[in-house]
Amino acid sequence: MIDDRDLRELFSRKATEMHVERTMPQALSKRVQRRRGLIALTGVAAAGLLAVFAWAAVDSSTRTEAIPPSGRGGNEIDTPVAGQLPTPEGLAGIWAWDDGGTLDQNRLVLRFSLDGTFAGDSSGQLDTYPALLGNYEISGDTVRFMPDADSLHEQRACVAGNNWTWRVGIEPDGRMNIVSLEDGDGNCEIGLGTTWSFTRISPGSQAASSISLADESNTRVVDSVNPLRGLWLDTKTGRVLRFSWDESYAIDGSGRLGTHTEDAGQFEVDIKGTVRLISGSESRACPEGSTAVWKDVRIGSRTMHAIVDRDACGAETGTETTWILLGSPGSP
Repeated sequence: MIDDRDLRELFSRKATEMHVERTMPQALSKRVQRRRGLIALTGVAAAGLLAVFAWAAVDSSTRTEAIPPSGRGGNEIDTPVAGQLPTPEGLAGIWAWDDGGTLDQNRLVLRFSLDGTFAGDSSGQLDTYPALLGNYEISGDTVRFMPDADSLHEQRACVAGNNWTWRVGIEPDGRMNIVSLEDGDGNCEIGLGTTWSFTRISPGSQAASSISLADESNTRVVDSVNPLRGLWLDTKTGRVLRFSWDESYAIDGSGRLGTHTEDAGQFEVDIKGTVRLISGSESRACPEGSTAVWKDVRIGSRTMHAIVDRDACGAETGTETTWILLGSPGSP
């Protein structure tokens, strides 16, 4: 029978056998010996589209050395997280990985539903073709993620059985802090002990309202559908808006985009920078055929500005609206 001491000796011997270039910087050498490489998570091409889900590189300063000596067990990591215990009600909504305070393009976005399901994506396809889809379970301060069985057939980023577990704390202002206790494999591996933070963006939260906009002094009038495509956030209202390659849109401020969407339909763009949103039969809050008109729609590197000229099923006529790009699906 192999005990813990035998395992430690085995790991020590294997680490000694690893070849590390002498010219390699000391810090990098240690990271190699600790097997702490960062893993990027990408989706797989399906139906002619590339669904990309990036676990973007995490700075080493945010990672902990509290690695369980026996491998993937989760209980040995004692890194605490700030916040209250997770509950379905506390998790419900859409969260964006803020990397400790920033919210750049193509950040991981997670949607938690009260029925115990979740979805995740970073390429602007959270409600159409998310890279992650499955179920979650809460036990005390931990949340375990279990990709759906159908993921294998749909070629999503993480397949059934590739589970992972986070210790989770939820703060009153809409911030969620996590530490990785159980890691997935390959595409789903972020490193045991990794710490991340998320901001609840829908429904809106205090943390989301404080997100700063990038300097957008150079903007241009939209004259085609191409620059609109992706997932957008209005930090003032908590609404999330998706424009797709097939010229469809969906918009929701309740944190249920893709499961109980408030408005959805088709959109049109003319060369003068006017965008029309025409509600379809699947729209929950707006009658079919309702039309909202945005004028002087201008795009920067990460923001979109517009004047609401008409809002058939809302109360925004005459107001200015500003959106932050969360993720873009790239070329079709």
